Amino acid sequence: MLASHFFLTLTVTGTVIMSLAPNQQHMKTFSFSDDESDSKNFSRSDDYEEQFDKEEMSELEQEHKESWESVSLSDNEFLEDNTLDENEFYPSLDLNSSLEPVSQGLSLQKQGAKIDVLCPVRFQARHGKIMDCASLGLTAVPRKPPPDIIKLDLFNNSISTLENDTFCNYMNLTTLFLTKNNLTSLEVGSFNCLTQLKYLYMKYNKLVMKKGTFPPGVFKPLRNLLILKINRNTFSKIWRYDLEYPDTALQHLTKLKSLFMDGLDGRSFGAGFAKMKSLRNLTLAGYSEGYCKLERIKEDCFQNLTQITFLNISDCYIMGRSLKYKTLEPLRNLEVLDLTYNVNIGIQNLTTLLSGLRNSSLKKLFVSSIVTRFSRGIEIDEALVKSLPRSLEYLVAKENCFETIAENVFDSLPENLSYIDLGNNRLLFGKYLKNLSKLGNLQFLQMSRDTFLYDLPSQYPFQAKFHVFDYNSYSLPPNMDSSDPFILKLPPKLTRVEMNTAGLIYFLTNLTVEDNNSLTELSIAKNYFPKAIGPISGLKNLHYLDLSHCSLAVISTTFFQYFPSLNTLKLSNNNLKNLLMQANSNAKIFRNLTKVKYLDLSYNRLTNLSVDIFEDLSNLEKLHLEGNQLSEFNLNISHMTKLKVLNLSDSQLPTLPINVRQHIDCLKNVLKIDIFVDMSINPI
Repeated sequence: MLASHFFLTLTVTGTVIMSLAPNQQHMKTFSFSDDESDSKNFSRSDDYEEQFDKEEMSELEQEHKESWESVSLSDNEFLEDNTLDENEFYPSLDLNSSLEPVSQGLSLQKQGAKIDVLCPVRFQARHGKIMDCASLGLTAVPRKPPPDIIKLDLFNNSISTLENDTFCNYMNLTTLFLTKNNLTSLEVGSFNCLTQLKYLYMKYNKLVMKKGTFPPGVFKPLRNLLILKINRNTFSKIWRYDLEYPDTALQHLTKLKSLFMDGLDGRSFGAGFAKMKSLRNLTLAGYSEGYCKLERIKEDCFQNLTQITFLNISDCYIMGRSLKYKTLEPLRNLEVLDLTYNVNIGIQNLTTLLSGLRNSSLKKLFVSSIVTRFSRGIEIDEALVKSLPRSLEYLVAKENCFETIAENVFDSLPENLSYIDLGNNRLLFGKYLKNLSKLGNLQFLQMSRDTFLYDLPSQYPFQAKFHVFDYNSYSLPPNMDSSDPFILKLPPKLTRVEMNTAGLIYFLTNLTVEDNNSLTELSIAKNYFPKAIGPISGLKNLHYLDLSHCSLAVISTTFFQYFPSLNTLKLSNNNLKNLLMQANSNAKIFRNLTKVKYLDLSYNRLTNLSVDIFEDLSNLEKLHLEGNQLSEFNLNISHMTKLKVLNLSDSQLPTLPINVRQHIDCLKNVLKIDIFVDMSINPI
């Protein structure tokens, strides 16, 4: 019989065994290139070409959708702090609300012709009516809306001017989207009557930051505005003398919390910014966020921004040689700083820049890709870590060509550092590991590598010459010889380590970890470990271990001997075919894992299994064996009284033996366990 590819429901001795159709495999393809090989890591143009392709439009539409959904919070729900996740660069506002239609919409006349344009009007349970006029080709704002509109969406239209009093029929408006229109300038009274407005989005217009675009007083009516986006407006291939930050217009926004704008080369933030007492989050980022070129940052650039706590100047083409010791010194309240993708900063210049923040309140620092990826190996030395603010708790420094760490570095790191991400570097095994335990508050260590692919460089790449690790002069310290055993001392509060796709190539032989550790999760998937011999001792608190995609072919019976707390073990996509079919005691590699609840052995080319291979796994709840070539399943599972999931899909099983079916019946009917058995894609 041909293997089934459909949804199946089988009744076996009174037990319902459900099987699902195979999950579709989805793949996203990312394309990255180097238009400027020594200064950028992704496909981005140095000249900011204004080509609005379908992919970019799709991204903007998705961002617009998320922004639309994000402004449903009431005043007291606005996020005040800056506790950000690894990939979260500014506070997100997320609350789903149900929308109910209340009318057929607003009928308009388009460009003087008698063509009905429908703007749907809906009711939002907590806030009132919203009007959706997005992507209708409008050249003007509808003048006679239904009463009590609180949200107006004019995304992706052709509006070029906002005349005085344009919105005086929208006096209750709290949210206004003008993203992707043709606005070139504003009038003093463009936002008259919008005293209740909280969120204003004008990204992707032609509001170039020069004199006349934002007249003084234009934002004065917006006394309750919380978020303003005017980024991706100032497109400029070359430095222009007439560009300036519009502080005289913005100074009236005394309640504004978050400002998104473009970054101007060689320009400082004027005195008007000092009057914006509530401003906390400033984003000047380039690439997908906006246009940002800060090649030259003046020493007084941020002197009027002492109040901000969050600054994102990623992807801004910052030139390291322009940085001064006191450039960031005024930002004494700064808690989050993002310098990612400024490959011309360089490590040495980073120490200069950070010196101004040494006594600040900085808690989170993002400095990934601040050197060209073609750089020679770089050593993390004492000078670099001493420049870090003492208040730092969270550090992300991926893709900086780090290869080794100076032995005394851990003595100089900020003592409250709890999160470190050094992914996409090429750190070597070294004696610095001996001092790792000095990071007393470290809880999470990330050293994984991404699998991004780059185009070949279009020109000979620049190679960094600073902090270079010299292989020729490197030698072992005189006090380290063959009698100095390797015992790994982990930071006492470290609970999670990730080193996926880290390029590790080892036989996993005997390793001793000092007992004084709190490690609970270890993920080292997608490396090359053909043999797991062990034993590995000292990880008595470990409850999660991922060794999937590691080309494992050999696991000794002692490898798992010292994992007393392990409850999740992932061994999928290895080559355990010959190991697990041995019908002798040597095959009982799981005998010490009595607390394991989740075991994944999928996609291991298994054709047969030893009958008692899982004899000691009495607490097992989920067993994954899908994607193998099992032709029979004669295992003893009668002791698995807690089993909830048995996945045998995508194999060669024509049926299940009577003893297995009887045990499944017992679990369901006697022990009342809602068990799920997946037999899809089998020749049943």
